[in-house]
Order: sequence, then structure tokens, then C-alpha cells
Amino acid sequence: MRTGTPPAATNLLVAAAALTLLAASAVHFGVVLPIPGATIGDPFPGAAIPEAIIGLTLLAGLAAALVARARAVLVAATLFATAGTIFGLAITIGSDRGGDIAYHVVLLSGLLAALVLLLFGDRSDLPAALAALRALTVVDGAVFLVAAVQNVGARIAVGPIDWYFASPVVQAGVGEALIALALFVAAGTMRRSQLSIAYALSIFGITFGLLSQRVVGPPREIHALLVPLAVTGVTLLRSLRDRAVG
Repeated sequence: MRTGTPPAATNLLVAAAALTLLAASAVHFGVVLPIPGATIGDPFPGAAIPEAIIGLTLLAGLAAALVARARAVLVAATLFATAGTIFGLAITIGSDRGGDIAYHVVLLSGLLAALVLLLFGDRSDLPAALAALRALTVVDGAVFLVAAVQNVGARIAVGPIDWYFASPVVQAGVGEALIALALFVAAGTMRRSQLSIAYALSIFGITFGLLSQRVVGPPREIHALLVPLAVTGVTLLRSLRDRAVG
């Protein structure tokens, strides 16, 4: 990882995340924000202070990277924001706060993309980037495989956890199994063409699932969690497009 100024794309992602966090904090403090044709109001004091802290931390990290070329400070700030966003998503994912869930998913996707560019944006980081892409692709495939077995009626029971799909969809399970297989094969070969196809299939599967009215409850939560994985994988793959990836 370089110590100089981060790429412009990274700066934009971090700045956007910080500003939306501060806006979300204001809304959760009770401020009503006007938008064309509507207003946004959602008092939620418990989230307001953490969002403000994370947003200010990101701005401080970005300022340190741009002014003092302290790129490591921005990495630390982005990691902190990522951890906070994951915590927030874990709290909201099972609730009926659809707007908050969608926001956390989008925010997490942007922060993970920024981290990819910060950590693996250099040619000198090629081995680490390849290893990260392979590991991420395996994880992505594993999540699709879990969804597939759930959609054919299996239950996951580990200690007090008994997790299952109340209304399994066998056709969806078959599709998810094929996507998982494509991801595992791509992780094994690490060929650019196969990785591109596998992630394209995963994006299609995620989009189809989120748009389907039959996908509710735990299946929708899995699809929401797959979004940051797909965004991170595609960002990693794009960062390697000019390097030695098959």
C-alpha cells in the first residue's frame, strides 16, 4: 500500500460515505430533510451519535490523507467506519426498517470498495490482491451454497441457532447452486474470464432475488448481504484488469 495521496475514486467514495452518514445522523436526530416531491424524516436517536462519529472520523481520515499524505490514517478510519456499518446492519437486518437496511447495505458496499482501492491499488500488491480476490470469491460461493441448500428445504441448526427458509423455492436453489459452482471454479482457476462470468451470474442472481416478491425474510437478508460481497469482488477484479490475471 502506498503512503501518498489516495486515488480520486477512493476520495469520492469516502467523502460520499461521510456526507451521507452526517445526513443520516441529522435525520435520526429529528431533522427533516426536504427532497424534490417529498421529505425525509426518521427520528432514531440511538443511531444518530454513532453515525455522526463515524462520518467525522471518515472526514478526518480523508483530510489526513490529502493534506499530510497519511494514507494509513484513511485506511484506519475506513476500517472503523466499515466495522461500525457492519454493526449497524447486524442490528437492522432483521427489522422492518427497510430504508435503514438498504442504506447500510449501500454504505457498506461503498466502504468495502474504498478499502479495496486503498489496500490493493498498487502493482506491488498483486499477490495480496489475488489472494484476497480468491478468498472473497470462495466466501461469496459459500453464501450462495448456503442459500441453495436452504431453498431445497435444508435447515441449519448449530446450538441455539435454527435457521431455515419458511418458504423454500427449489428453482431458486438450483440457480444459487450453479452460481456457487461458478464462483468456486473461478476461485480455483483465477482466470479473468471465469471470474467475470461468475460475478456477472452472482449479480444477476442477487438482483433477481431482491426484485422477487417471493423472496422475503431470511432469503432477502442473505441477498442483501451478498451485495457488499459482489461489489467488493467486482472492485478487486477491476483493480486487477491490467495485471497478470489469466
